[in-house]
Amino acid sequence: MYSRQMRVDNKNNGAFFNDVDLSDLRKKSIRGGAISIGNQALKFLLRAGSTVVMARLLTPSDFGLVAMVSSFIGFVTMFRDFGLSIATIQKQSITEDQLTGLFWVNVLLGLIAMTVCFACAPIIGFFYGEPRAQSITIAFGGIAIISSLGAQHSAVLERQMRFGTLAARDLSALLVGVICGIISAFFGLRFWALIIMQAANTISGTIFLWLKSGWRPGFPKRAAGLRKLLEFGGAQTICSMLAFANHNMDNILIGKFLGGAAVGFYSKAQALLNTPLAQILPPVMKVSTPMFSRLIIDPSQFRRATIKLTEILCFGGSILVMVIFSNADWIVLLMLGNQWIETIPVFKLLAIFGLLEPISWLLGTILVASGKPNSMAVWWAVTVVVVLACILAGLPWGIMGVAVGFVLSGIVTRLWLVFFVSKKIGMSGLKLILACAPFVVTACGVSILMTFLRTVWEPQNVLIGVASFAPFGTGVYILVLFCIPKTREFLRNLYQMGFLAFHSLKSN
Repeated sequence: MYSRQMRVDNKNNGAFFNDVDLSDLRKKSIRGGAISIGNQALKFLLRAGSTVVMARLLTPSDFGLVAMVSSFIGFVTMFRDFGLSIATIQKQSITEDQLTGLFWVNVLLGLIAMTVCFACAPIIGFFYGEPRAQSITIAFGGIAIISSLGAQHSAVLERQMRFGTLAARDLSALLVGVICGIISAFFGLRFWALIIMQAANTISGTIFLWLKSGWRPGFPKRAAGLRKLLEFGGAQTICSMLAFANHNMDNILIGKFLGGAAVGFYSKAQALLNTPLAQILPPVMKVSTPMFSRLIIDPSQFRRATIKLTEILCFGGSILVMVIFSNADWIVLLMLGNQWIETIPVFKLLAIFGLLEPISWLLGTILVASGKPNSMAVWWAVTVVVVLACILAGLPWGIMGVAVGFVLSGIVTRLWLVFFVSKKIGMSGLKLILACAPFVVTACGVSILMTFLRTVWEPQNVLIGVASFAPFGTGVYILVLFCIPKTREFLRNLYQMGFLAFHSLKSN
């Protein structure tokens, strides 16, 4: 059992978990990436299917009501973790006493988050002029404490790179949540179906972590080194708070000044974009956080890994932007139906974040893994001010004005992030941009081509349209990249990584 091994390690050197062997790190990272990508693909199909069903059982106002409350509650409930999961993963070695201490801090923070949600419920209902928002806020508070019970168990599995176990947790919990949500919506529970979906997901996922992690916390007591972990977690929490504000200010302001239906259309455009992004970001984050935390002792390998991962994310992100930009109307009609037609222009405009978000998440992870969460907090603080100003400037023009402001601010702040992070880790920002250039330029060219082709042939069936144009555009994109010597080498390396990942999974 893992828990028995934990005690042996503790007895020998006081360390609960030490570094992964660097010679084995590449294999573990590639295998973990393959597992995570496969996991995300299955989750994507499950979420897409649930979206198709729920969008037809519920109304835009149902989604908008929950989205308005989520924007506030998510900000409060992030304190249940306090960045302590990242602290556990990032630290070179950690003792059992430290891990137990972090667990009980998480539980205390979860209780505080629940109490704050209960106390703020009437205020949120008053703010929106919507009594139902009060009940939703209380329900989210109850979910917060349950989630805090599994935070350190999940961090232990991630630190050990046990991505297969984490994938099983994600899929089983999501399936339970989707089933409960759809049944609730079918029986007419309206917006409560979305709350039930989240609650069932959280409860089942937490139970799974306790059963499979093999670790049980002891009684709370003081532990040497705990203060440094809390300081790191505090800085990471500031980053998370600012990031959350950046990603939710638009929904809050639209809900306040333009109403629930408007935020429903806008938030659904974001959700459609976030669904494929959720297939890119979690695998990268799960693998890159422990990987870069171990590579910090080898700067040359650290920089090489940064370039390689940047190229991989640009490759995938550019395909996502290209496909969404060329097929936005078909995707919305296929996934949501005719009642969501106002979402189409917003979805098309926000597509640029299909490239910007993966790169910014990677750079942020690199900075935090380098032990510099304070620097990342500085970038987020400036970014929030810039984004808020642009959103306020766009509000008079409705949700499209907000989307334009959000996109412009996103481009400016992410370009700055490239140079900001590069300077902190001793790299050239221009080198990172040049690494991305072939993928971005090629995707722009193929997008123009597909837009032109739609003027020549426009299928009447949206499913045929997406099934025809998305693979065609992707194929042309890869073909063009193969004709460029630099990106041809990238494609060969990507193929070799996939081959290694397949055989690694097969051998295990």
